[in-house]
Amino acid sequence: MKLRTMTALVTAWILAGGLMYAQSVSNPRTVTISPDGTGANFSNLQDAMNSITTASATNPFVILAYPGIYTGFPNGGPNVQWKSYVSLRGLDRNSTIIRGGGAGEAYEPLLNLTGLTGIEISNITLDGSVMLAGGGNEETGSTAVCGATVTFSNVTYINGGSGALGDSLVSGIDFSGQTCTTAGSVIVQDSDMVGILDGGGNWLVRNSNIHGSASTSGTDVYAYARFTYGVQSPAGTTTIVGSKLTATGTSANLGIVFAVIESGCMNSGPLRITGSVISAASTVSAPGYETSAIWDLGFCTDTLLVEGSVITYESVTGATSGTFYGVHLPNSSGSPLDIRGSVIRSVGTGGTRADVQRDDNTSTISLAGVNYTTVGGAGAPGIATADFRQGQFSADLTIPLTTPTASSNGKLWVVPANNQLCFRSGGAQYCVTGGGFMKVSQIGTSPSPGNLVCLTVGNKREGQAAVTIVSRDTGVAVANATVTGNWSGATTQNGVTAVTNTSGVATFTSAQASPGGVFTFAVTNVAHSPDFYDSSSNVETSDSTPTCN
Repeated sequence: MKLRTMTALVTAWILAGGLMYAQSVSNPRTVTISPDGTGANFSNLQDAMNSITTASATNPFVILAYPGIYTGFPNGGPNVQWKSYVSLRGLDRNSTIIRGGGAGEAYEPLLNLTGLTGIEISNITLDGSVMLAGGGNEETGSTAVCGATVTFSNVTYINGGSGALGDSLVSGIDFSGQTCTTAGSVIVQDSDMVGILDGGGNWLVRNSNIHGSASTSGTDVYAYARFTYGVQSPAGTTTIVGSKLTATGTSANLGIVFAVIESGCMNSGPLRITGSVISAASTVSAPGYETSAIWDLGFCTDTLLVEGSVITYESVTGATSGTFYGVHLPNSSGSPLDIRGSVIRSVGTGGTRADVQRDDNTSTISLAGVNYTTVGGAGAPGIATADFRQGQFSADLTIPLTTPTASSNGKLWVVPANNQLCFRSGGAQYCVTGGGFMKVSQIGTSPSPGNLVCLTVGNKREGQAAVTIVSRDTGVAVANATVTGNWSGATTQNGVTAVTNTSGVATFTSAQASPGGVFTFAVTNVAHSPDFYDSSSNVETSDSTPTCN
């Protein structure tokens, strides 16, 4: 690349906000590299790093990498000695690739950041596949972050290929000569990475895609894993927010396929996964292994908390072998598992499968507000729930309509004929009349979309929503129910309320707006004592007008 073209690219990138700390390339604290040295200070990472001798918290440096592929020992592997307060940023994430070199030895990292601080890796692709292909194990070609304080932002991490699986970030393992005495803090944001191995320390993963996929026989496939071997950092807290954790097996003879696995955690603290998708899948018809979204064998006392998330486990339709679980506690050593406000779903058929599998009566699991269907294992009857039907349905208020057996104490059900909510205690049946369930049957003139009404008031327009509330189980209109909702689109009004008439209809009229807009109304709650609002059974929860001209 010619110097003039390179300079223009750099200038455009800086003006677009690519350098978070707004350092210009003329600033002496920015050192540039390009694959052949053209238009840059150096041609490789090691020479750039060697030139930096005064980096500190008050004098941080940035190595700015121009587009290209950086290969060989000076660009990653055992010869690159990183330093604290030196960050690495690419000019373009997709075309700036750090690939490095190495002999493919076990536990040989692409970048070794162990115990370092004040580092940001951003807008770049890290690729350990060449190192992994040379031999070693899945940690070969990863980045060592044990005890490090480092942020990975807008990073793609590749490590694998030809059926093999490699890791991206590893906080532990016996990397050569490694010591790790501090917890450190690792942040991963807006990134796409292969599997993470958490051996302790503090982690925050947000808005990222973490995934593992393999076909090589005997390979263990995972997205996020905790382990109990090798060097580990002191305990910390791991939080995963708004991310996708997926593991996929593409052959019949793998070891395991787990999206999230706690195989142990000698030095690990609490693990919290919020607002995320956790998914494990097998794509073959006869897998000889287990496929589970969450596998909890951790020798821990700290709780694994999952909330507001979707958990799926997938097989092909008509799988002829394999075990498939949403959540699996294989024995009494599992970490306490707390799942709240989440959904567990099975995709595909065949094999042995359950939403929740508890193999004994001593491992601890609590479910609250969880939408799930099937349970398995000897410990299934003892699953602790804050749900309306223990071991089956949850606080989404999907209560069964069939009467359980006389010995089914603690279970609730609905008797539709007389609108009763019943439960068993001590073998006896108790019922409360009137405690039924409500749903929204339509918003507007019909359940079809776009059926709210436009009203003309002078030269202004209004939207009108007619929300119909009925019994979920009988379809009878519910009068005197208080409906709460929000207007959006042509006007914004939150928390508006109306009461249903004898036909079960609550009418809402929006504030006025100019012609040409679309009014949208969404129901947020329905209250009518002693009934319950089951939003999951709504025919529709929001609707809009046509364009009100």
